[in-house]
Amino acid sequence: MLLNNFFIIEEFSKDDAAFRAVVRLNEQHPVFAGHFPGQPVVPGVFTLQVIKECIAYALEKEVRFTTIQNCKFSRTILPGEHRLLEIHCTYVPQAGEWPVNASVQAGDAIFLSLKAKVTMRLG
Repeated sequence: MLLNNFFIIEEFSKDDAAFRAVVRLNEQHPVFAGHFPGQPVVPGVFTLQVIKECIAYALEKEVRFTTIQNCKFSRTILPGEHRLLEIHCTYVPQAGEWPVNASVQAGDAIFLSLKAKVTMRLG
């Protein structure tokens, strides 16, 4: 949904239980016209969607969040300042729900920390 529109993946590496993605935000995306005019901020729900789409990219399957146990937004992502973001994610492959831990950061600045569970989408 947002991949190749709101963001693109510039770098991607993974192993059996983790990945790292470097994503570039599209500063011209229409969401910034309304969120907020003159002072654009990445909406929190977009940040969660970027994580979800990176997980789907890593697993090569559609996924959905079934539980978000802890989600901490610690800094605001400003598209003019934070063009490149790193997504770090670990997951536990298993039947049913997969526990995931993820973060969104740029250098030492952490914008979001997430502890959640995902499942593969059916259909």
